[in-house]
Amino acid sequence: VRDTAAELLPQSKQVKAIVQATVGSAAVMSADRNRVVVLLFVDQATVKQQPGAKTPETRIDQSRVRMTMSHVRGHWLVSELVAL
Repeated sequence: VRDTAAELLPQSKQVKAIVQATVGSAAVMSADRNRVVVLLFVDQATVKQQPGAKTPETRIDQSRVRMTMSHVRGHWLVSELVAL
């Protein structure tokens, strides 16, 4: 992940990229006292402007994410996040 972030950061600055993700809907797949698995439907909007372009371009991607949360010392923490 660190290698990917280090590679993407200079590129994102060059194209002035802005990315915003919004959860449109969520559903519990399974749950017990200390663990819950949730299916998230995510809309990701990306705005970027290529060097020399007059206007920025916008792209919307829709995806599904499986998120597992675990109850640890009184807090619910994300223990796994998987793009489907």
